[in-house]
Amino acid sequence: MDQVISTAEGSLAINNTTTFSSGSLSVTTVLPGKNGDNGIVFGLTAPEGRFWEGQGISYYFFFTSNAGSAYLGKTDNGSWTVCSEKPINGFKNTNSYNLKVDRDGATIKCYVDDLLYLTFVDDKPLTGTKFGYRAQRTGVTFYNTTLTN
Repeated sequence: MDQVISTAEGSLAINNTTTFSSGSLSVTTVLPGKNGDNGIVFGLTAPEGRFWEGQGISYYFFFTSNAGSAYLGKTDNGSWTVCSEKPINGFKNTNSYNLKVDRDGATIKCYVDDLLYLTFVDDKPLTGTKFGYRAQRTGVTFYNTTLTN
């Protein structure tokens, strides 16, 4: 995926050709001037053609949040959890941000513009290998995706 631009609120784009289970995943997001939770999803397991919070669906998400923070969460088989959150210094909903996750087994490190914001060790790590983007608002651009296994 070279560049993806959200055309609907609450949209998702999942990469079905490449997998990610450990290493680094990063993407640059350009926010559209409206607050929203926008960023990357990873560790995804979902039945074909279905994706959201519910039975059989699990994933992590790392967003710039509606409140202007770096936000790591997890949904696991219908159970939703906030793993870690920290305000982004000088956050503006018109800026671009590079979001990156480093994942090594149960340990997840989250970066905003190459600064470490969050570290989380999951006592029940997810095993899914799909990844992609989520945009709460229209006009969010995702580009410069880098994946290192």
